[in-house]
Amino acid sequence: MRDKHSRSRKLWSALAYTRLARDVETSIKKAIRSASNVLPRPQARTSPAIPSKYKNQRSKGFASKKEAKRYQELRMLNLAGKIADLQTQVPFRIEINGVLVCKYIADFTYRERAMQIVEDCKGYRTAIYRLKAKLMRAVHGITIRES
Repeated sequence: MRDKHSRSRKLWSALAYTRLARDVETSIKKAIRSASNVLPRPQARTSPAIPSKYKNQRSKGFASKKEAKRYQELRMLNLAGKIADLQTQVPFRIEINGVLVCKYIADFTYRERAMQIVEDCKGYRTAIYRLKAKLMRAVHGITIRES
């Protein structure tokens, strides 16, 4: 015959185990919180110690020197009246059947002879860029001009 109190002993031991586990978990969380206050925070990726993957250097708020130089050229053309409505970093939503697939951010958009031009300064054509360029042509009917 089983002991009457064996079931209650098992319940009490299970309860004690869960309390112990909870106490250990709480102490680990406290240790992590206190350690995060002591450890230095990671630096932002704009640090000059981390070189760019494609060796471009930020210039005057633009992603590369080439892009900054092209902006100066387009600005002069805009002032001369050869182009109009010059804008930088214009986002385009690429949606198919009402589902957002991705976004493409053009370096420059402007009007030249009543045509809307979307331009991107590229030093290296990545696979993602080539895919987004094809999607822009297929979805919006816009061919991206590369400089």
